Amino acid sequence: MLVGLVLLAAAGLKLSGLEVSPYAQFGWLSTSWVQLAAIEWELVLGIWLISGLYARVGTYAGVFTFLTFGIVSCYLGIVGQASCGCFGTVEISPWIAFAVDVLAIGVLLIGYPRVIHRSVEFTGFVGVICGSILLLCISVALCYILFGSAPAALAKLRGEKLTAPQYLDLGHGKPGEVLEGTVSIQNWSDQPVRLIGGTTDCSCVTTSELPITIPAGESRTVKVMLKIPIGEQGQFTRTAMFMTDYDHQRTIQLHLGCYADDAVK
Repeated sequence: MLVGLVLLAAAGLKLSGLEVSPYAQFGWLSTSWVQLAAIEWELVLGIWLISGLYARVGTYAGVFTFLTFGIVSCYLGIVGQASCGCFGTVEISPWIAFAVDVLAIGVLLIGYPRVIHRSVEFTGFVGVICGSILLLCISVALCYILFGSAPAALAKLRGEKLTAPQYLDLGHGKPGEVLEGTVSIQNWSDQPVRLIGGTTDCSCVTTSELPITIPAGESRTVKVMLKIPIGEQGQFTRTAMFMTDYDHQRTIQLHLGCYADDAVK
């Protein structure tokens, strides 16, 4: 029950703060589809564990899930990311998240049921997996029917009218090199919004093509530049901001990064 409550809390915090991706360093894993699937699985597994049904297979599923979370948290800690994003906008060190993952695995193993009917467990496992897939398909269909897309649905759930990708990967580069990329800013509101400025410092520039107006319901691309600091090695990430004239959302946050290596040609 304790582990199930943790999963439900994590899913709720992700829904209320999706501008922070728990998978920022993993490219396609930061997409809206993957985040939606991750949140739904946390909800399903959380309810499953709390219910106590098919407890042995539920334990297997929980251990595998937290083992995966632990690998991700450990990697993010190694590359130096300040927050894992596992709990939405609540900033928690990847190493603390890793400790929580290990603790959750320990709790699940301590509570592992010793006597169970395997045929019943297998039937329950198949039912949970099929139900999860069905729930995901229904959610995707509802996203399209009610909002037009998964990104639009997630933006609506978190109450944002202006969104950017959670993470922009600029590839590889040498220390001292300036990397360029483009990011698409989506306006989900019913009025035109003007981007009037953005981050400008020694490592990150988002203002080279601003100001720019984004019509209601449309998107525009903006060029961003990232300078890799001298002496930087390994994964390098920055948080950039766009400023807007929209009263209900004055800033848009963007994470961008690259892999710094002197050996890059």
